[in-house]
Amino acid sequence: MASILATMAVIRALAGLYGVDPELALCICRRESSFNPRAVGDEGEAVGLWQWHKTSWDHVRRSMDLSTTDHRANVLESTEAAMYAMSVLGLCHWWSTYKGCLEEISGRRSPPQL
Repeated sequence: MASILATMAVIRALAGLYGVDPELALCICRRESSFNPRAVGDEGEAVGLWQWHKTSWDHVRRSMDLSTTDHRANVLESTEAAMYAMSVLGLCHWWSTYKGCLEEISGRRSPPQL
């Protein structure tokens, strides 16, 4: 439990730093990996909290002028890359869970029906 809370704190902090809605970032991460940095999906292609494929990871890391060394399972590095991809590169649509998360969080913020 403590590690999930720490992961969520990292996501909130970096989302705020990059101007990404923290609730949106948390929703995407929850749906992608259940906050498990060791999650593996897509028949072994997708890795980490954000389910990075290596080619996508490399693209974003090069855009950030950072090493493309495979740190997809690293909470801090993968989250910073995801926030950069979403805010600076406008690549929210890369995550298949993005649209569902937008609907989920907008539903939570809707005024009650009278």
